[in-house]
Amino acid sequence: MTIWNIVRLSNILLLTRTTRLIVLFPWTRLVVSVLADLPSNLTPVLGILISAFYFYALLGMNLFHDVIKYHNSTNSSNPETYQCGTYQELQYWSIHFNDFAASLVLLWDLMVVNNWQIIVFAYQQAVNR
Repeated sequence: MTIWNIVRLSNILLLTRTTRLIVLFPWTRLVVSVLADLPSNLTPVLGILISAFYFYALLGMNLFHDVIKYHNSTNSSNPETYQCGTYQELQYWSIHFNDFAASLVLLWDLMVVNNWQIIVFAYQQAVNR
């Protein structure tokens, strides 16, 4: 056993000792019980989220299939030729409604507010051509 493994083992043992503090304080027991009940309480919310994602992914695939096209020419695939912060410059080519998996990724990006304005602006420009 190396010294590194001994240090790791002692750290693990120290952490397991601190778990005994959970039963000493009522507020820590409450936190642990809430965290233990969380998966069963959030199951209906997860079902609603999956249903909404499924519906909007299918709707987006029907409305926006092949709207965003990958530009493979030599001068347009260079990110330096595009305006800073655009869909093309950031190379968001994989974020589209062309297939179901990519649609789910796009909806996830929109849900967590990950550059949603760039995605929406790219679709707005592509639809208004």
